[in-house]
Amino acid sequence: MVLNTGSRYSEVFFGHGFERTLLMEFAEAAFSAAEVAPLEDDDKKDFVSSLLQPARVSKAANVFACLKYTVKTHKPPGEVGFRALHSSVNTPLLGAMKFIASLLKPQLTALPNLLKRSADAVKQLQHWRVSPSAFLIAIDIKDFFLDGNHAPITSACQELVKPSWRSSFLILVKFILDTQYLTSPCFPERMWKVNKGAGMGLQCSGELVDSTFFKTVEEGILPQLDRWRIVGYFRFKDDILVVSDSPREVLLDFVSTLKKASSVWKLKVESVSQTEARFLDLRLFKGARWLATGCLDISINHKVTAQKQPVATHSLHPPHTHLSWPRSLVHRINTLCNSRMYQFEELSRLKCMIAERCGWEHVSLVFDHVRRRAPISNHSDEKVVASRLIIPYHKEWEIGAIHSTLQRVLHRYQRTLHLQCNVHVTMSISYTLQTRHLDIQLWNLWMADHGWRMGTAVD
Repeated sequence: MVLNTGSRYSEVFFGHGFERTLLMEFAEAAFSAAEVAPLEDDDKKDFVSSLLQPARVSKAANVFACLKYTVKTHKPPGEVGFRALHSSVNTPLLGAMKFIASLLKPQLTALPNLLKRSADAVKQLQHWRVSPSAFLIAIDIKDFFLDGNHAPITSACQELVKPSWRSSFLILVKFILDTQYLTSPCFPERMWKVNKGAGMGLQCSGELVDSTFFKTVEEGILPQLDRWRIVGYFRFKDDILVVSDSPREVLLDFVSTLKKASSVWKLKVESVSQTEARFLDLRLFKGARWLATGCLDISINHKVTAQKQPVATHSLHPPHTHLSWPRSLVHRINTLCNSRMYQFEELSRLKCMIAERCGWEHVSLVFDHVRRRAPISNHSDEKVVASRLIIPYHKEWEIGAIHSTLQRVLHRYQRTLHLQCNVHVTMSISYTLQTRHLDIQLWNLWMADHGWRMGTAVD
């Protein structure tokens, strides 16, 4: 079980009203941080107000994070485990967390080796020439968010904060880290205290662990990369990519030095290859482009365990969702693939995936601009297409406000389709008032421009 790791979590027992006591302590910390902040008196009041604003509108119980988890299905057999998430949605401490993150972000953004997204790696590696003997190394930082004592994290992060704000920063960071409490839906009457890490899921956890790893590990090693003939070093959170033009013995010395410097986290070398590496959702390799230019080929990495399920056309998502999610994937393909050939391959894969789930009509809607903007045709589809909505019953419906409400919903639906697709939609309504729910059927959902239907009948 996730909570059985005693060094990371310890069960605690508090009486009724502990959450309100915690909020009162947070208010005291906010006023203390304002007292030492480099602000005028009027600005200090606004500063305190911004820190406490989420606490005014959030429930007191939300001060406790909720334990959620995902399963690492992409891991090889024997290494599949849980990924603990400390969900802090609508937490009253959100103002302080955002303030902590805002003080660290400028310094982290200035670090060229720290990536924000996969596209940054593509942009930096786009024109890098890599020799035939170069190694591509992928390294994983184990339990990046969940390891590390709170005192070293606080000490390392304060060095990246401007001296004038350092005292306020320390007050708030110590409070946030020392008051991490977890509840679990499986055990509603029990509570645990987080003893290590910055809590994966907190608003400021990414900035805290990025800053700590840089100060404790990377700051002393990055200036010496030439010593190991490292031509490229990139990191996104707990994933590291190293491009080295050194012999294997020198490369092993670099990895050993990196592990020794990382006294808090365990580093695992996932792959060492002279031909390819898989980093984030990218596959970097020496292919046709590298043979021609000396620059790495980059395409999308498809994990075997990935569950890619397109949204079916008969689902009740709004029309712009059915059109926008494939277009976002097309944009991702064009951004991450650095060769026309790989872009074409990925687009063909995407079209087949959509066609298998939704049919080729939906593929044409997404990819065929001519058809999407075609003039009005006299042809019409005589097939009736029905989608059904089941809405919880409301007693007010008995006095006859149903039809006007549904008409407003359909009007918005038609307007969205018109704006997104430049087409007109014909709909009609039939509904049945049941004892516990309202059973609505939308009939004749078809596009007058082309006469092809938006969905299929559903139960």
